[in-house]
Amino acid sequence: MLSFASSLPNTFFVRMLYLLLLFGFVAAAPGNKNSVPAPSGPFNVSQLAAPNEGDNILLNFKDKSLKVSRQLLSDYSTSFADSLAEHKKSTGSDKMESMKVDDDYDEFVTALQVLFPGGTAITDENVATILKIAGKWKIKKMMYLYLAENHLTNSNAFTTQQKLHLADDHRLPTLLEHCLQSYSTVLELTDALSEDLRINAFSPVATAAIMHRKMELVKDKRLWE
Repeated sequence: MLSFASSLPNTFFVRMLYLLLLFGFVAAAPGNKNSVPAPSGPFNVSQLAAPNEGDNILLNFKDKSLKVSRQLLSDYSTSFADSLAEHKKSTGSDKMESMKVDDDYDEFVTALQVLFPGGTAITDENVATILKIAGKWKIKKMMYLYLAENHLTNSNAFTTQQKLHLADDHRLPTLLEHCLQSYSTVLELTDALSEDLRINAFSPVATAAIMHRKMELVKDKRLWE
């Protein structure tokens, strides 16, 4: 089947579409015991577990537990993959059976619902949680960070100041620049951000970007109109 790819038009997008379709069918094949089945209806946390019980790990939260496919977590999380590798190094086995997790259970499940194949969409209600969990667990799939950044850029549910903090906290440069460009005068920028700047609420990188935008406005003589 792969030889067929060589006959496709030599464009990145055509080849990527072919490979996504190919490996998507392989992952969903009935004989692939490590695959996590796509949801057939409303999302249920039981769908996060692999069909083969031995392929799962029990995540222990403060007051709840969650059974999840080790392969699913390894595929999406650099942090989990590193923990699994460390466990194998120290015990000789990659069958880590349980792990203590200090995240909020509901927030963790919310993030997995979006990451899960065929899962829920990113919304105003879950986007901040997605970014929080994705950052902590070092989610590999940059597509989700891009989708979250794009959602925030186009959302009216957050103030520019809130978006700036999310962009700063989660290193979203496009969103940061979008927010700063929305300030059209020095007075507007200063009124909105002077208190946060006074208490050092932004990182050095974001602070430098804010100061750069302020100097642009001064240079263009856009002071208060």
